[in-house]
Amino acid sequence: DLPALALFLLAYWLLYVTVPLAFWGRTPGMAWNGLVARDRDGGPLSFGQTGRRWLAAVLTVALLGLPALLVLTGRSLADRMSGSRTYAL
Repeated sequence: DLPALALFLLAYWLLYVTVPLAFWGRTPGMAWNGLVARDRDGGPLSFGQTGRRWLAAVLTVALLGLPALLVLTGRSLADRMSGSRTYAL
């Protein structure tokens, strides 16, 4: 049962991140904190970019949060991998 639950949670997490980011530029958690993600030109993100942001989040969790230290340089791993930027509203 554990592998099935893990697969379900991974798929849910993928949809939770990619769909809202592609359509509205932010997830519910980002909206709660007043953040928005845009591509380098300020336009909306593509589904490819949102998928790469999700993959970066998976890598951050898998590496026990160590890549989160990149935020101290101004851009997170998700921003770097997807070619996007996260802005405060």
